[in-house]
Amino acid sequence: MNNEEKILSMLESMKSDMTNMKSDMSNIKDRLSSVEDRLINVEDRLINVEDRLINVEDKVTLTNMVIENEISKSIGFLIDGHKTLVDKLWNVPDEIEDIQDSVSILKLVQREIAKSRDKE
Repeated sequence: MNNEEKILSMLESMKSDMTNMKSDMSNIKDRLSSVEDRLINVEDRLINVEDRLINVEDKVTLTNMVIENEISKSIGFLIDGHKTLVDKLWNVPDEIEDIQDSVSILKLVQREIAKSRDKE
């Protein structure tokens, strides 16, 4: 094989290699395009998640405000009412004792009245 044939053979081999490389590059470009499309989809979904997270944070803030301003007051009122009831319940035994004393006195008075009527 002479030099021209060798060069021609090398050029044909290089041409074939270049064709294969172009095909490979085309495949790589197609795959890269697919990856870019998927990345855009992921970015869109991430934006959606961020928006939803902001919405949740807003709701949590609102809920905390309601708890601090409304529920805390209501719990305070409930505690005050409970304290008032407990205080009254602590006084009930004393009141019962006072009533029992009054009833005992009334019974004594009634007996005395009954005795004085019987003597008449």
